[in-house]
Amino acid sequence: MLFRFLLALAAALSCVPVVPAQLIAYFPFAGNAVDATNHGFSANTVNATYTASGGYTGAGAQGGAYLFNGTSNYLEMAGLNINPSVYPRLTIGAWVRASSNTPIRQIVSQDNGGFDRSLGIDDRGSTTGWSAGIGSGGALGGESVATDTWTFVAVVYDQPAQTATLYVDDRAYTATNAVLGTGWNLTRVGMNPSSGQYFAGTIDELFFYNGALTASQLADVRLHGVSSIPEPSTFAFLGLGLGLVALAVRRRRE
Repeated sequence: MLFRFLLALAAALSCVPVVPAQLIAYFPFAGNAVDATNHGFSANTVNATYTASGGYTGAGAQGGAYLFNGTSNYLEMAGLNINPSVYPRLTIGAWVRASSNTPIRQIVSQDNGGFDRSLGIDDRGSTTGWSAGIGSGGALGGESVATDTWTFVAVVYDQPAQTATLYVDDRAYTATNAVLGTGWNLTRVGMNPSSGQYFAGTIDELFFYNGALTASQLADVRLHGVSSIPEPSTFAFLGLGLGLVALAVRRRRE
């Protein structure tokens, strides 16, 4: 009986893929605001200006970017719902070049007034500067903003663990009181959907991962681009399944 059970379990596990952090939306802004993952989250542009030569030029960059004037323009992904109920663990990041460091300005946001998932510049955290909304914890502040300088900014949300970590280049700031509620079912780039807070500057290489990237993985993205993170595979579960088969055979012989 045990032999049959282990064989059945091994067969089932061998067919189930490992699902690490998956890239759910990626905007290289290579000529347009199309989602390069083909998941259908392409953005509608509202007055934002495309620049073919003013984007981030580091490793992995695809060329081009969008300029935001800080007063009236943004991008909107109506179908990208980044609420915790949809993605309990989520990583958001981009390369940004701020032309103004006065708060409050959002790089990306779905906030409806509850410090919902968002990434930008804020003065309501411990430090006025790069920041992320962390729900019950308010705003997680990192460090001051250097204008006209390309900066890698990302936030990793882990709702089950109630943590959020803000990354500014190679530096990390973690909050352990991040319990987020429900924000808008859409995502905007360059503004807060509820209160404006328009970003002033350039945004490029915007990405969303369904999962909590590690510091090492984010370093790979920062240094080598989004494509440096491997796609999910079945190998880990396949290995586990084969291990159970071996165990079953051994038990059978004994």
